[in-house]
Amino acid sequence: MVICSEVIEHLADKEGFLHEINRILKDGGYLILTTPNPDALIYFIPKLLSKIFKQYQLGAPHVFNELLKTSTLLTLLAKTNFEVVYRSGLVLNFYTNNLIEQFFRTPSPLRRILERLERIFVNLTLYQVVLARK
Repeated sequence: MVICSEVIEHLADKEGFLHEINRILKDGGYLILTTPNPDALIYFIPKLLSKIFKQYQLGAPHVFNELLKTSTLLTLLAKTNFEVVYRSGLVLNFYTNNLIEQFFRTPSPLRRILERLERIFVNLTLYQVVLARK
């Protein structure tokens, strides 16, 4: 198993990176990959405002260009001979949710709400999560 958490968006040769992961994995091995979602609502507002008010550069525009759209990510995985077994999204990462639960000393009601939202709005979530098999 290879876990790649918020790395691929920083690489110049994304396809070569995925080929190398596929090469080192045994047949039937898994890749768990997470990456920010450029279609997330949190990125949409600064991009929209930057287009409306061209004299203002809100956020870092170069960062938006490096993020992989879901369709691009799925295409790259297919080109590098991965089978996508599961795809989802995350509104908050696991660490944030665990901190909330530790603070309240109980399973957070926020977790159930977020999990439901993540299933409904998978394409608008902050992070993309993919489980792929070689």
